[in-house]
Amino acid sequence: MLHFVFENHGTVFLVWPLTDEAADWLHATAPEDAIFFNGALVVEHRYAGDVLFAVYKAGFTWSTEFWPEKDGRG
Repeated sequence: MLHFVFENHGTVFLVWPLTDEAADWLHATAPEDAIFFNGALVVEHRYAGDVLFAVYKAGFTWSTEFWPEKDGRG
């Protein structure tokens, strides 16, 4: 099961949680001043690796290219 998609937009990444568990974790661990856009965490590109490592350490799976068909993004 895929938990997160990291979407690269050059200067920022959007970190999309794909499960309720992932969304709960993301909201619980994001800083208070974090910016969310339509459910995705907005991350400056220089911090994307740190977020990805935290996702990995928490035991979640991730991708940079996969979107489930039900979301209509693929």
